[in-house]
Amino acid sequence: MSDLREQVLDASAIEQWRAFFARGEVFAVPRETDQLRARLRANTVLLAVTGGLVVLSGMGLIVLSAIGLARAITIVLIIVFAVVVAGVFVRFALVRRRLRGAADSGAEYLRIGAAGLRFGDAVDIPWSSVVGGVGFDHRDAPVHWFHRLAARVSPRAGLEQSELCLGLRGARALRGTAPGRLGKTFTVLGDEGAVRIALDTAVSPDGVRTVLAAAHVAAAMAGVDVLLSNDPAVITQTIVDVTNGRAPRHAG
Repeated sequence: MSDLREQVLDASAIEQWRAFFARGEVFAVPRETDQLRARLRANTVLLAVTGGLVVLSGMGLIVLSAIGLARAITIVLIIVFAVVVAGVFVRFALVRRRLRGAADSGAEYLRIGAAGLRFGDAVDIPWSSVVGGVGFDHRDAPVHWFHRLAARVSPRAGLEQSELCLGLRGARALRGTAPGRLGKTFTVLGDEGAVRIALDTAVSPDGVRTVLAAAHVAAAMAGVDVLLSNDPAVITQTIVDVTNGRAPRHAG
């Protein structure tokens, strides 16, 4: 039993969710549009700043070389700085794709029921198409002092701290039903793959763990293992497993 599962579910909560779904009810999760737009704005600013720094680094290197002030150590430091900043730019450019995908979802971001879930008010995913999954929430994870600035900036610029990843049979066909850029949230390998549903960027802060609890119980009722864990090793291995069409090896 993972730490996160213990935090979001106890025996009473499990029974309440089971009764809820057994009655045929569904749990609807609205998209927090203002929150998502704020993430997109911050992401735009971060990309502009990092992109500008890369350009300035290149220009600075050219100018120093032209006036004869470029020394080996200076060149190395500028190149290292530019590479690091370029890496940040690329990472958040990919984050932006996922944010834009979420922005193309409907007003109802998720709908979870006994038969499956509906993502983005467009893509119906029956539990029979899910091989397994994992949900995590790192919003309250301890941060080393050296990483505190990045830990403050990154989530505001759209880097997900909580997510629900589901491995899918027929992932290509399911992705084909996603409108606009919502399909960018799907990873397809042949006919299999996964959908990685960002939560903290598009769901209210108080609703994230409720979504994870609901998905875990609804999936379990259908015989599907959707783990809840904040263990990086478990998360990484499970994402690899389910994306390749395998049930989570850490289930149980």
